[in-house]
Amino acid sequence: MALGTTLTRRDVWQIRRTWGDLTVVAATVATGALATLCGCGGSYEVIKFEPAQAAEVALQTYDKNGDGKLDSKEVVESPALQSSLAKLDTNRDKAIDAGEIQARFEAYKSQSELVGSTVTVTQKRQPLMAATVKIESEPFMGTDLPVQEGTSASDGSVSLSSSSEKMSGLFAPGFYRITISSTGAADFVTGVEIADDLPTAQRIVVDVK
Repeated sequence: MALGTTLTRRDVWQIRRTWGDLTVVAATVATGALATLCGCGGSYEVIKFEPAQAAEVALQTYDKNGDGKLDSKEVVESPALQSSLAKLDTNRDKAIDAGEIQARFEAYKSQSELVGSTVTVTQKRQPLMAATVKIESEPFMGTDLPVQEGTSASDGSVSLSSSSEKMSGLFAPGFYRITISSTGAADFVTGVEIADDLPTAQRIVVDVK
């Protein structure tokens, strides 16, 4: 099997693994860096983050009172962090600090580079048809991850597509903002963390309020 790797940053470490029928060389790089992984199934773009840097950017973005942590009021500005508050808050002080965010990004290193997720949209727990769905990474994850978009079918399921065709329905582990738009209603915004150790994130169901 031919294997090619193109990296945009130096100082990468590589670990060989098999993912489905695709053998890849996984690269962990600094925030926003891009690795193109090539195998028999085509090329896949995998973006990894330097944990300390991602945590620092998150605090700089949302810590309005400058106390070095994100409380319940500040974290609402990041729907994905808010959705994971209980998991991230390991010291149980009802806030998230840089160390806790960094530790979560560190945990991704032992997980898959890409996670496949399906999305279903409901309203009052009934399928919502013709809703427009947009999933984008939270700002502290950088700007290189593609936005994923789709429209819900009659059963509420969404077929996602992105500017990077091979990434459609595939996500680097991390934190994502979901925006649901439907006729006659204000946009509904929520968030989700996607990772191997969060089974519910691999089958995302959004119930529009």
